[in-house]
Amino acid sequence: MAGGGLAGQIARRDDISVEDFVRDFLEPNVPVVLGPRFTDGWTARRLWVTADGRPDYARLAALYGDAQVPVAECGTAFFSDQQRTTMPFSAFVEAWQRGPRAGLYCKDWHFARHGAAPQAYAPAPPLSNDWLNVFYDHGAPELDDDYRFCYMGGDGTWTPFHEDVFRSYSWSANICGAKQWLLVAPGQSELFTDQTGSWVYDMTAPDEARFPRARQARRIEFVQHAGETVFVPSGWWHQVRNIGDTISINHNWANEFNLHFLYARLKDDMAAVRHALRDAVDMDGFAEHAQLVLRADSGTDYRAFFRFVDYMARLYLRELGGGSGGVELRGLAPHFRAEPSLRRALRLVAAVLDRLAADPAARELEQLPADIARTRALVAGAVDDPPPA
Repeated sequence: MAGGGLAGQIARRDDISVEDFVRDFLEPNVPVVLGPRFTDGWTARRLWVTADGRPDYARLAALYGDAQVPVAECGTAFFSDQQRTTMPFSAFVEAWQRGPRAGLYCKDWHFARHGAAPQAYAPAPPLSNDWLNVFYDHGAPELDDDYRFCYMGGDGTWTPFHEDVFRSYSWSANICGAKQWLLVAPGQSELFTDQTGSWVYDMTAPDEARFPRARQARRIEFVQHAGETVFVPSGWWHQVRNIGDTISINHNWANEFNLHFLYARLKDDMAAVRHALRDAVDMDGFAEHAQLVLRADSGTDYRAFFRFVDYMARLYLRELGGGSGGVELRGLAPHFRAEPSLRRALRLVAAVLDRLAADPAARELEQLPADIARTRALVAGAVDDPPPA
C-alpha cells in the first residue's frame, strides 16, 4: 500500500502475558500483532484448511453450506462501504473457487449463530475481556445479536477504510492466507473527512480533490500471516486487503479500558443528530425523537449504552462481593476476574457513569437519570470500600 506519513513499525509479540498486554497495549490503546501460538490449538486451523494451508472448500461447504451469508462485491462501492448481497454459503464457496475475478468477499458473517464458534476457536487470554459479546449473549439475548464474525475471500478482496462500530476494539485472527493492513492513528480525522462527514473510501488511492491532505495521515502498514492475530485499538481507522485465499475470525469487543471511547463516540453522534435536527429542537418529544434517530444512525442510543454498562457493572459487583460471575464471566482470563482488576474496572465504570449523569442528552430522558444514579451509588460503594484484610 503506497502512501506517505508512515508512523513506524507494528509491534509484534510471539508470546505475552495478560498483565503485559494490558499494560503495553490495552491501556495505552496501541496495536500489536500476536504470534501463531495463540491460535495453534484452534480447531478451525486444523479442519478448515488443507495440509498445504489453503481453504478446504469441500469441508467448509459440507459444514456450513446451508447458511445464508453476507457477501460484499468488492468492485462496487456503495457509499462508504461495498455493495452487499446474501447467498447460501455453498454458492459463495463455488464462486470463490472460480478465482479472484469474482471479487466476492464473505464478510461480517455471524458464524457463531450456526454453531461454529464454540468448536472452532477460543479467544486468546489477553483478548478474553470481551464485555460486548458477554452482554449480547447473556444480558440481551432477545436482541439475537453478537459481534463475532468470519471473513472469507480470495486474493485482492478487501475492506474499505473505516473505524470500527461504536469505536470498539477489534481483533482479527488469520486461519489461512495473509492480509495487508493499513492503520491510521487516532486524532487525524480532519485529514481524511470532509464537511459532510464523509471519509476516504480507499486510503491507498484517495480522491485528492475531495481529500487533499489524506496522504499526510500517519499510518502503519504491515502484513499479517497465517495464525497471527491483529489487535486494533479504539479509534484506529484501518483498511485491509487479502493476499491469496484468506480466512479470518474477527471480534469487535469492549471493556473497561475503552468504555470512555465508546461513550465519547455516542456523545459525538448525539451532537451530530441534534445539529441535524436543530430546527425541530422545540417540538414536543424532541429528546425521544433524537434518540430514535441516534439509534438508526449509530446502532445504539443512551438507554442502550446505559443498559450495557449497568449489566457489566452488576456482574463485576457480584463477582467482587464473593459471588460468582458464573457462565457470564467464565470466558475471561483469571487476571480479569482477580479482585484488583475488578476494582479497577469498577473505578473506570464509575468515571464513565459520572460523565453520563452530567450529559444533558441523558438528563432529559424519562427515568434514565434515576437509573444512572442508582448504579453510580452501587459502584461507588464497592470502589470506596477498602479491600478486606
